[in-house]
Amino acid sequence: MDEFEIMLIVILIIIGPSIIHGLNMLFWFIIPRKCERCLEVKFNVQKVPVGYYRVGAPGWRGTKKYFYERKCADCRKGIGPDRKFELLQQEKKQREKEKVLSEKQAKIEKKCLNDVRFYSKNEKIELIYNEKKDKAITIKNKYLYVKVTVFPLNNKSQDYSFVTNFSNILVGDYVAFRIQYNNEWAYGIVKKVMLCSINDVPYPLEMTSLILKVYR
Repeated sequence: MDEFEIMLIVILIIIGPSIIHGLNMLFWFIIPRKCERCLEVKFNVQKVPVGYYRVGAPGWRGTKKYFYERKCADCRKGIGPDRKFELLQQEKKQREKEKVLSEKQAKIEKKCLNDVRFYSKNEKIELIYNEKKDKAITIKNKYLYVKVTVFPLNNKSQDYSFVTNFSNILVGDYVAFRIQYNNEWAYGIVKKVMLCSINDVPYPLEMTSLILKVYR
């Protein structure tokens, strides 16, 4: 290896990092990237440290490890909109809302199951079909109705017709539904399953309550 090659290697070792840094800066300027703070695609988006943690020795003696985030020029100056924070807040609110709804639904499920077991005098009964959102299903252009003996209210037992979208419902199944005028839960036992055309339904379809839960 002659002196020229040695000198060239030394020069590359000295100025190589600067060349790489310069090319990296040029790359940032000429290629648009998405800013992780304002969530917009812009030029001059650079990776900057936004926090750190320590590893190794305990306390302040540990080595710093930085968290990095890609930011545009405005966000690096602190004048850009913090849409990332807004998005995180929206996601947090959505998770909290879903948690409240799931807890509320779990309470409803428990209450309905306990009520059905109480009325049926059978502790082994379990939920087999849960709420479906469709109003009704048709089988060969006919609606699926069930005649239900509603559990005694004020020591009186009565039969009512309901529409259902549970195609596998059977005579003897226990059902739960909501009373239309007060939206309270009520329960009964299926006495008859019927396929009715729109002309011979036992009660007008638009005024008929929907079976929401089936127990067996």
